[in-house]
Amino acid sequence: MSPSAAPTVIAAAAGAESSLAVRVHDGHAELARARLLSGTARELVAALGPELAEPEVVRWLLERGARDEASARTDARSFLAELSALEPLPVAAPGPAPSAAAAVAQPPEAWTALARAVLGRGYRLRFRAFGRSMRPLIPHGSLLEVEPRAFAAVRLGEVVLHAAPGAPLVAHRVVGRAGAELVTRGDSNARLDRVGASEFLGVVVAREHAGRWRAVSSGPARWLGLCAGLAYRLLVAAARVLVLRPLRATYGGRSLVRAFLRGLLRGASAALLFVERAAVRLRRPLDVLRAALFSTPEKERDRSRLYQRKAIQEFTALAENVRSGLTLLEEVLLARHPLQGRVLVLGCGPGRECLVLARRGLAMTGLDREAGMLARAEELARAADLAIRYVNGEAHDFRVEGGPFDAVLIFSGLQNMLLPRARRVAMLRAARAHLRPGGSVLVTFLSAYLWPGEERAARGKHVLEALNPEHERGDLYLLNEAVHVYPHADELLAEAREAGLEAQDVYRDQRAYDRASGQVRGYAVLRRL
Repeated sequence: MSPSAAPTVIAAAAGAESSLAVRVHDGHAELARARLLSGTARELVAALGPELAEPEVVRWLLERGARDEASARTDARSFLAELSALEPLPVAAPGPAPSAAAAVAQPPEAWTALARAVLGRGYRLRFRAFGRSMRPLIPHGSLLEVEPRAFAAVRLGEVVLHAAPGAPLVAHRVVGRAGAELVTRGDSNARLDRVGASEFLGVVVAREHAGRWRAVSSGPARWLGLCAGLAYRLLVAAARVLVLRPLRATYGGRSLVRAFLRGLLRGASAALLFVERAAVRLRRPLDVLRAALFSTPEKERDRSRLYQRKAIQEFTALAENVRSGLTLLEEVLLARHPLQGRVLVLGCGPGRECLVLARRGLAMTGLDREAGMLARAEELARAADLAIRYVNGEAHDFRVEGGPFDAVLIFSGLQNMLLPRARRVAMLRAARAHLRPGGSVLVTFLSAYLWPGEERAARGKHVLEALNPEHERGDLYLLNEAVHVYPHADELLAEAREAGLEAQDVYRDQRAYDRASGQVRGYAVLRRL
């Protein structure tokens, strides 16, 4: 079928009152573009048969009272364009449009009937296969193309598409014949299936990979699939004979097999732990050097671009992230140092902390630099019927009316995100200015894990300060932004003293640390005298 040919629609009954329809384009149809037809659209398909082309639709509309041929042609093109304009839709999950969701909800037999209708008329079929029974040659989620083929012409090693009870479509490899049936099996599956002529639909000839189509049932791929399936089954059989049976038979007594496996796994675990610790130590100098190559304005622009990205704001404002409440460390901090009265949250984002604490009866105010975050926070506060005030401003230079506050919260890693040290001190000084006498600043922070013997971080200037005078010991590039990970909590306390705050409590949890980054989380309670 040439691209300039008239649009063709193929339909199959999906029940007493509806039909599944899909448009044929360039000689193939994609099941992901199928939709459910009902009412007049279904009547049109039922009257003209499973294949629809523009001239037949125009004629049908004229016979049923269309004003003239021009209007009938316009209506016909509108109907066909509606079918052709559908966005791809996963067959295994509901799509955004009501008609698409209704199509997905159809029973497997309806999809099988539509696939049979497409292939039965000589067109190729494309569908996305979900499952892991054909690994590694056909990964989960691959887009497959199926061509019509006579049942008797199917060859050993080809991948065939067939119908199965309870599943719309199954694509497995032919490993033999048994009388008038094909014997099929998934390349990474141990179960054999029998496929008769009535269940057979077509042959999978290609799959899409990185934008290119690759053969599945011809050339080396055909025999490679057979060999891969055989190798998989041999490995499964060997594992059962050499490992599973000896293990199962010797529990309760001595077993050389179990002793060998325990020793092997202990050695592998020790080796991986050594590599893990080495990777932490080797990666840190690279992350530090990367941070040293950025000036403070460049770091600020980098962070601004990051948090202005819509994807980052949407992820931060996900309902499960916002409504998950406080972290365990934050709950421990507030349990040991309860809050009361008016509370200000710096870097509040979409209002995670504000929502939780407002429900506990506190008068909450949140401050953030991103207008998109504040809009989402206000929306969530209205939905929860909570009176929370949100203010736009910079955490290191702000002025909020309605004080003084009983407490200022600096959670969610904000203390580590401000570079250089002068900005962190400025933030603590601004927080102190908004506190009543005796009020507290509650801070959560990241600091370096101290290995045994490393009771204190090294003193003195960092050698990279000769390259970048703004660089400080503890600055590094973590994931996608520059941060300051305190070499020791004493550094945070020195910043607090410079801002006019006194440390009331400091806690670092060395038991629960991030091995991948060598960091621990902690909190500090800083009081205004």
